Amino acid sequence: MRKKLAFISLLLSSLVSCSSNDNLTILCPTGAPSIAFYDHLNDDNFITNSSPANIVSSMTNSGSDIVIIDTIKGVDAIKNNAPYKLACNLTFGNFYLASTGHDDNNQLDNDDVIINFGMGQTPQKVFELIYGTSFNNISYVGNVSMAAKCLQSKKTLDGKDDVDYVFIAQPVLTQALNNNKDAFIYANIQEEYKKITNKEMIQAGLFVKNNASKKAINNFLKDLDTKINSLLNDATILNDIADVEAFINKYSINPTIAYQCINNGNSLGLGFSYAKDNFDNISSFLSIFNITLKDEYIYEI
Repeated sequence: MRKKLAFISLLLSSLVSCSSNDNLTILCPTGAPSIAFYDHLNDDNFITNSSPANIVSSMTNSGSDIVIIDTIKGVDAIKNNAPYKLACNLTFGNFYLASTGHDDNNQLDNDDVIINFGMGQTPQKVFELIYGTSFNNISYVGNVSMAAKCLQSKKTLDGKDDVDYVFIAQPVLTQALNNNKDAFIYANIQEEYKKITNKEMIQAGLFVKNNASKKAINNFLKDLDTKINSLLNDATILNDIADVEAFINKYSINPTIAYQCINNGNSLGLGFSYAKDNFDNISSFLSIFNITLKDEYIYEI
């Protein structure tokens, strides 16, 4: 009965969405942020892309009405005259420091071998903010999937050296933990960040094109807020996905893994907060990158 009610709720929500969004076009990265659009599998106006660089470069006058991208990258694009404004945030950190199970004392020390991803980007900046820069054996791989391989194998990518800790993100963390039973979460980075800054981490932002229909955008945002909260309250909606293969192809996440993440304390960090209401947290996070958040970057509801 619970699943039937969830399905009916999702169906009704989708019908409302279709009638109120005026065919808004949406571009979203694969991975955690895309799960906010779990009901858009068969929506041709919802496009996913695995390359953040491609998404940022598309933020032009001919770009999608709605673009989801790392808030840092999106605001930086606005600074460089991208015709968009930040409307809301959809993820609030899904970073974790995981132990491979190799470290004898299970204590992060300066000589431990650490793998991170995203050199010069959010993962490096956040790690250094929390743990400093005194580690002797930290290496960077090209993306989070490569980091997951190191967590699973307990080895560097070339297989030559043992690895003690991996800075990683959900949802690939869940799959890696499934494949390495010795591995475990050493630290929830969102919690560590809050201890230091007394602020909430932010990650993916939803950016709205300046010439998009305000009425359509406002209706869309209200609907999205409702649907995300519905998912967080009952993630079994994801277990009702009929075409799992198509979902994986579009979202790059198995809906079962997404369900596990949400059901496990919402480790995807999924949520909804209007940027105008979250200005202080966003501004604090941007300051790590020496970016100043200005009122004119924020979409007014």
